[in-house]
Amino acid sequence: MPELPSIGETSCASVLVVDDDAALRAVMARHFSLRGAGVWTAGTVGEAIDTMQRQRIDVLVADYRLPGTDGLVLLDIARQRWPEVTRGLVTGEHASDILIEALNTDRAQVLALKPLTPERFPMFADDLLAMARNRDAPHAPGPAHVLWVDDEPAMVAIGRRALAGHDVQMTGASTLAEARRILSCGPVDVLVADAVLPDGYGIHLLERARSRHGSVVRAICSGRLDDDAVLMATDRGGVQRILHKPLEPNDIRRLVGSLVPRCADPAAPHQPGSARMPS
Repeated sequence: MPELPSIGETSCASVLVVDDDAALRAVMARHFSLRGAGVWTAGTVGEAIDTMQRQRIDVLVADYRLPGTDGLVLLDIARQRWPEVTRGLVTGEHASDILIEALNTDRAQVLALKPLTPERFPMFADDLLAMARNRDAPHAPGPAHVLWVDDEPAMVAIGRRALAGHDVQMTGASTLAEARRILSCGPVDVLVADAVLPDGYGIHLLERARSRHGSVVRAICSGRLDDDAVLMATDRGGVQRILHKPLEPNDIRRLVGSLVPRCADPAAPHQPGSARMPS
């Protein structure tokens, strides 16, 4: 299969919106059009695949409920056949197991929860377009910078040992205030925040990073995440992974390798969804 050209080589991003609700499909398409994207639409998985076979697509947005199947099936097909395409899922299903599965299996890279409010969907669209723009962008010289925010020193120490020898600089922080200071001082590639910190909640840090440092890849980690916490992490924090403690060193290496491809272990096969999930 020929490589997709980067967005920088074309006039704008190409977005495919897939939803069997024509009115909602039109609303989503308009949001992307207003951002300068070229937009295609489809109402079924078959129509979407046909479009992707004929047209270069940079961003694929699928509703969870589609005729005869669900949007995760389409996103999984796209992940395997067109891995360069940035994938987003729109869902009215707020069950945490569905949201965790969508993200941790790497089928969806960003989620938007229904109802699609004027505040909610623009952030989702901006996230997807930013990820697509960064797809082929040359990365800054030097190691990838991972900021791990956790008030348990042992967790940060495990992360440092796990990433030793990889092209990664890992910085630990134990409070929101410390993490905010680090974010303001220089670029961070991956931000992992514990759900509860001494001076607040990790979701507030992730939300702030989403609005002020849009290129930062975001993940939340906790020993216990209820449905409300998962909804807030996806809806407000725009997280790309939801992790459950305890984490093993291999979990951390796979996490960073999947989110920052240049840090992946070339000897290890890609295993989406291998990060431990809540039982």
